Amino acid sequence: MPHRRVFEFDDPYNLQATLRAGTYEVFPLGKGSFHAELTRVDFEHLWLQRCDTSANVLLRTAKTWPGWPTSVGETDHATEPFAHF
Repeated sequence: MPHRRVFEFDDPYNLQATLRAGTYEVFPLGKGSFHAELTRVDFEHLWLQRCDTSANVLLRTAKTWPGWPTSVGETDHATEPFAHF
């Protein structure tokens, strides 16, 4: 049975602690307030998550879970190109 959950954050550290399938670091690139919304959709054999933020952020993938394929990408065409290091 599919399951969906939405989280809201005003702190980038709480966001990075909630991202799953790895260890991530979230760095806001601008000054001012921060707000993010993380949506998770779980199917029996597939986990999806999407994050929308109020400002540009740098997402550093420190480590992903072994055996879990992980894909990170930019979906907003109005932003700068996505770079994965």
